Amino acid sequence: MRLVDLPGVGPRLRERLKEHYGDEKKALQAVWEGDVPGLCRVLANARRCS
Repeated sequence: MRLVDLPGVGPRLRERLKEHYGDEKKALQAVWEGDVPGLCRVLANARRCS
């Protein structure tokens, strides 16, 4: 599984997730483990910067 396989995760959000978590593997792990605080920070920054 890769970030590109997740519905609703486009190129900009993929890049932000990788930047926040360090790499794609760690970003996917955060999604699967439900790192709500970290994911909220990424999404809040994505919405603010759009």
